[in-house]
Order: sequence, then C-alpha cells, then structure tokens
Amino acid sequence: MAVTRRIEDEYLDNHRESQEHFIGKVDSDTYSEVAFVRTLGAVRNICNGYVENSLCSEMLAMFDPDTVDLDFWHLLA
Repeated sequence: MAVTRRIEDEYLDNHRESQEHFIGKVDSDTYSEVAFVRTLGAVRNICNGYVENSLCSEMLAMFDPDTVDLDFWHLLA
C-alpha cells in the first residue's frame, strides 16, 4: 500500500487527467488497480508510463508476470 500511495503522490498527481486511483483486493491472491482518467488516450499514456517510471516499476516487480494482465483500460462512459 505504501508503494501505491507513492505512485499516486509522485506519478499520477503529475497527470492532470487522472481523477482517482485505488487498489482493491478481489480475493486472497488477486488485486485490481483502478484509475479513473478523463480520456481513453490519457489512460493509455499513463498506464504505458508505468513500465518507464522507476516508482511504478517497483510495484510491477511485486507481480508474478505469468498472472498479470496489463491490458486493463476500459472506457466506462
């Protein structure tokens, strides 16, 4: 949770399109990261930036690559 708070403060807050962000626990082994962003283009830019940002890479390193789905942007409205 400390890493996700730092991502909010040091990465997502630098993107004016970012509106809200949280991590949810789905079950004992599954978590979901949810970010509300103004446009689909902005969310793709922000999400793609995770692999280039050292702070975000710290969180990505916690995941088992065989169980992660990074294709997670969906337009809600």
